[in-house]
Formats: sequence, C-alpha cells, structure tokens
Amino acid sequence: MAFHDDYVIDPEFQSKLPVNDAGTIERLEAKLLKEGCIDPVRVWGKIIVDGMTRVPICRRAKIKFKVVEMEFADREEAMRWIIENQLARRDLTDTMHKYLIGSLY
Repeated sequence: MAFHDDYVIDPEFQSKLPVNDAGTIERLEAKLLKEGCIDPVRVWGKIIVDGMTRVPICRRAKIKFKVVEMEFADREEAMRWIIENQLARRDLTDTMHKYLIGSLY
C-alpha cells in the first residue's frame, strides 16, 4: 500500500458521482481515520474510476490505500462502468438514479 500521488481525478468521470454534502464527507473522513482505507481504489491507467471521494481524504491524512487496476477499451467503456457502479449504491436520490440511467443511453 502507498499514497499513490500520481493518480488523478478526471472531471468528466467525477461529474457522474453524486455531490456529497459536508456531513457525508466528514463521516467518511472519520471512518477512514479510524479504520484506514479498507476498500481498494480502482484506477484505469492513472485515472481514478472508483474512490474519487476517498483519495483526497487519504492523501490529506496520509492514509495508505490499495489500488486495483481496471481494464477498459476506451473512455466510453470506463464511463459506463462508473455509472453502473454508482447505480449499485443504496444512498442515491431518485433524481441522481434517473440522471445516471439517462446517462447510459
């Protein structure tokens, strides 16, 4: 495990994530500080495709995290994976769920 400073957040990919309120980010940060980063960060090349909220917190707090490399044929396939991954979340609002479904088509 390492800090992995060379991975980046792509603004287009990040636009498919629900916007977290300050309370949600504070709870995530408290959990990461207490337990460490349990779930691996998923990347495609140098681009983060899962963990875009966790990574900045981990970097600030110097929390190491594991990385899993994903393989996609192109940006479109990576975007589709991100959207489908987000659709599996239980905390999506109805509006965000509809937006993501629409993004697939």
